[in-house]
Amino acid sequence: MNWQDGLLMGFIGCSATVVGFLIAFYVANRNFKKSQEKSKPLTSVEKSLKDLQDIPGSKAGDDCQ
Repeated sequence: MNWQDGLLMGFIGCSATVVGFLIAFYVANRNFKKSQEKSKPLTSVEKSLKDLQDIPGSKAGDDCQ
């Protein structure tokens, strides 16, 4: 193996590392934004819709005819 092969493998290794870090950053950033959306306070409309979903008998399959 000569110095050219070493430079090529170094370039490939650095490229793979950068791509891996970018993928990890994207996944972590997406999960962080999702957790931020869950922790924000609900508006009055969102609260009333949540209350409607919690009423017994309002879920699919709860038909007692």
